[in-house]
Amino acid sequence: MKHSFSKTFMMKKTRSILLAIGIVSQISDLCADQYLTDTPVPTDYEVVKINFASRVNHREWSTSIRAPLVQLSIGLYPDVQGQFVGYGVSSIKKGQSTQYGYGDIRVGFKYRFLHEAGTMPQVAFYPKFRLPTGGTSRGIGNTGALEKIPFWAQKSWGFWKLSGGGGYAFNQGPQKVDYAYGGALLRRDFGPSLTLGGELYAQGTASPTNRARLILNFGGTYNFTKKYSLLFSAGHSIAGEKYLVAYLGFGLEM
Repeated sequence: MKHSFSKTFMMKKTRSILLAIGIVSQISDLCADQYLTDTPVPTDYEVVKINFASRVNHREWSTSIRAPLVQLSIGLYPDVQGQFVGYGVSSIKKGQSTQYGYGDIRVGFKYRFLHEAGTMPQVAFYPKFRLPTGGTSRGIGNTGALEKIPFWAQKSWGFWKLSGGGGYAFNQGPQKVDYAYGGALLRRDFGPSLTLGGELYAQGTASPTNRARLILNFGGTYNFTKKYSLLFSAGHSIAGEKYLVAYLGFGLEM
């Protein structure tokens, strides 16, 4: 009788722990937009996610502040996500007046073609397109279209998640060159509210003023509820061009 009670108690406790891990995983998977490394996890079907954010990119000779930044992610179909990003830009360059205007429009489509099972990670193809709609005459925008063709993978172990991958960018426009990029992101869930992570992200030279670099970046997500989140990150280059990045945003799921 005592043995039966103990066995039942342990089974219930195990189910509770697994359920908690599952809930935390579902929440944290939706909140990785503050990092430079992407994940293969798409927005759930018929779910709309909006991030209201600001991002700072600082080099030795210039600072770019993207604010307000609006990122819209839509679950178009199971395992298929569409994304739209629009933002205003403040461009601050040494010896020049500050310029402000609308930035380039970015669209992307994520297709997860492999689900995580056993020792196999989940994998997605996530092409992104940057359209040159910014005020290029004032030094805002890319002056040409940019297409990124990457693959991203992720493997989970309990409260830990390791994401990584990379691809190649076809960088059009005057004085622009194509480049490779990629990263690795490790995150850990600390209960249902807090997730912290760190990443290494590398990018090749894209232009004479946008040189190759390796960035060490740390960030996290604080979930007020399953639908409302605070997203943050900050990092600095540890090799190559001197570069600083920071992100602060508020996530809303509908």
